[in-house]
Amino acid sequence: MTSAGALLICVTFLTRADSVEPSELNSRPELVGRELIIDDRVRYFLESKRGQGYDQIVFKRADALFRLPARLKMARPPSEANAQVKGVLRMEEGRLVFDVTAIEMLPGDTERLESEIGKLRREDYLSRRNWALWAERRGKELAEPKLETRGIDLETEALWIEAARPAADPLALVARSVGRPIPISMRNTLAHRGLRDRFNRAATLADLEALATQIESLLPNARIPSTATLDPGILREYAKEPGEAYLAASEQVQAGLDRKLLADILQKQFERQVEASPVDAAKLTDLARARLPDRPELVDRLARQALLEAESKVASMRQSEVEELAATFRDRGEAERSRRLIQSWLADRRKNRLSASDAEGRILLALNYEKMLSDRSTAAELLREALAIDPASRGAADAFLRMGFRRGEQGWFDPEQTSISPTSGKDRDATPDSKMTSSDTGNSLRGLTRAQVRSRLGGRPDQIVRSASQGRSVELWIYRNGKGTQVIRFVFEASTTEPRASSAYADQK
Repeated sequence: MTSAGALLICVTFLTRADSVEPSELNSRPELVGRELIIDDRVRYFLESKRGQGYDQIVFKRADALFRLPARLKMARPPSEANAQVKGVLRMEEGRLVFDVTAIEMLPGDTERLESEIGKLRREDYLSRRNWALWAERRGKELAEPKLETRGIDLETEALWIEAARPAADPLALVARSVGRPIPISMRNTLAHRGLRDRFNRAATLADLEALATQIESLLPNARIPSTATLDPGILREYAKEPGEAYLAASEQVQAGLDRKLLADILQKQFERQVEASPVDAAKLTDLARARLPDRPELVDRLARQALLEAESKVASMRQSEVEELAATFRDRGEAERSRRLIQSWLADRRKNRLSASDAEGRILLALNYEKMLSDRSTAAELLREALAIDPASRGAADAFLRMGFRRGEQGWFDPEQTSISPTSGKDRDATPDSKMTSSDTGNSLRGLTRAQVRSRLGGRPDQIVRSASQGRSVELWIYRNGKGTQVIRFVFEASTTEPRASSAYADQK
């Protein structure tokens, strides 16, 4: 044969044997003796005998010597750069030789690749992918970056075409592409298409938890909280077709969409959890605050749910828990709700926690009414109930004194609710304690500072009783002598710089 054209062999004939990469011949001894097809770049043609025709080929990626029979000898080396040969691999004298039985000369790799791709139908992703892998490997092994890059591009294109099939599983394609040189933007695009679809179909908490874990693995940017606002137009396109919208977006927008996908799933997960177990609302609020700081509206909604749940169980709370919850309401600007909570808790204790003979319990509850609500009226009722049970109760008397009450002929009363004027005989007669005089009630002491009271009464009091509630503190100074007990009451308000006596009275023997 004298021309390359005369050497063309039908492709169907060539494809009857096993096709093997040239670089595998030396590493797979089991190939010896088998009929194979080798496709490679020609390094050069040789003549076994000078002047009798070119009957040997050395390929660039194969260690074997390829021998042509007499019928396939060439008068001159062909101009084509590549060749596909069929034959049998043998081992002779420690060297691999390949006895060629058929040969086809082929054009350059790029020309050949584009020609074959041009023959394919658009939907034929499988053939496209096979040629892509051929080009990538050939370009890498032959040190031709352009050919290798073209192969990667074609594989990416084939992946996208395959993902468009109705029965395609985008996440399975993502898994297959791991370890391949597929652009990360394409892998993430397919991930969005598959994950968003699964999110829309998620039926259980387990589904959502698995999706969140998968997203954090596939889309690392999703873990990063973001306060950036995504363009409404992009969001509309993303809602229609997540993959195409993501692929067309900038890197910054893609990162925002990554975060949105995870945040949407976590939000739905938290909402489902609090719906299934309202008692866990407080714990879930803390978790949401840590994982979704960029969704404060969700955290606030869960916090409100947690407060509602806690509020519904106020009767079973300890006092410290009630005070903490009440403080939370006040911090949220819900002072009246805070007060109602405390009222409900105290009322439950008064109704359900006190026996008919429990004087001490009534005294303690009275102190709580005064401390937590500044409700002196209800506190006084409880103390009077305690005295009715135990008339000699020193605890009830001390509690009355701490609140600034005094004892008259008809029992204990609140001097702040009784107008006493030392210049008015009528008012003096109306005072429940007939043993009190105008000088006793403190006309001479009311309005004095603590230093002035000490000076007037001859030194420090015998006892000081302090209490605090709702931002106000009260001190009772108690002086005792042979004639009886004298009590001076000081009130400290938030704006007080120097407290003065607000009332003073004496209980004479």
